[in-house]
Amino acid sequence: MPLLSKVCPTCGFVLESETSSTVEEQIDSLEQCVLKIKQVPPPTFLTSLRDMLGIVVFLVTVYCLVMAYVSDLTIFKIVGGVFLVVLQYFIGRMVVSWFKPSPKKEFETIKNEFEYKERIARRTFGKSLEVSRQIDAAVAEMIDIDEKRRTDVKHIQRIWLVCGIVFLLFASGTISLADWRAGKEAENAEYGAFQKRIDSFVASAENSEYIGENVRLNLVKDMVADGKMDYAETFFFSYCQERIGDFECARAIVQGYLLTSDKEKAASFAAHAKLRYKSDGNKLKKMLK
Repeated sequence: MPLLSKVCPTCGFVLESETSSTVEEQIDSLEQCVLKIKQVPPPTFLTSLRDMLGIVVFLVTVYCLVMAYVSDLTIFKIVGGVFLVVLQYFIGRMVVSWFKPSPKKEFETIKNEFEYKERIARRTFGKSLEVSRQIDAAVAEMIDIDEKRRTDVKHIQRIWLVCGIVFLLFASGTISLADWRAGKEAENAEYGAFQKRIDSFVASAENSEYIGENVRLNLVKDMVADGKMDYAETFFFSYCQERIGDFECARAIVQGYLLTSDKEKAASFAAHAKLRYKSDGNKLKKMLK
């Protein structure tokens, strides 16, 4: 008889003793492992969502706080504060879960136990064809269960990947839009005091090539004095150039740039400004020297 085997290599007789487990006990232990592993909750998207809910709440909290900072909307401040409180609960739950066995760990534990008992059974009774067939059947069933779980996990990972991409696209898009709108609102707020005067001027009879030079000049000077050089340039190119008094308006803008030692922008403006008279254009360029 081989030292580690209880099956005669010649006739196949199984030698059993009172101190060792029987064939039935070995097979039963394998079947019990298969039964226990079937009772482990299978991986689903809902269970993974429950496990990942803390991370989801964290991401939503960060998104709401960023949106509140960018857009300055009260609704995002309130929602962000609520999620910040809820996040503390999930952090506590996550810490508690560290001390509890998860279905994944339970599955791996039973699987390792099954593999250990399989090796013992094959070593002890593996030379018996009947026992080998029963062991192979149990192993095949275990492999099917393991493959099914692996396939489910990959499917869940793909769902999370799609959800992550959608969330990133949505979050980046809404944050960019909110940032753009906040910039436009800030721009309008800075320009609001001049916008009313410009609207009034545009609607008046002074918005003409031959009259209205004083109104245009006063608007340009006020914009320059307020440091709104971009608005002054925009107003000049829209309502001042090639009209009566265009040189005075252009000179005010160039002087505003020179007062801030921004000669490069002054030169760029002078190069693009179109005046009624060529001599006025030459005067404008001489100011830069």
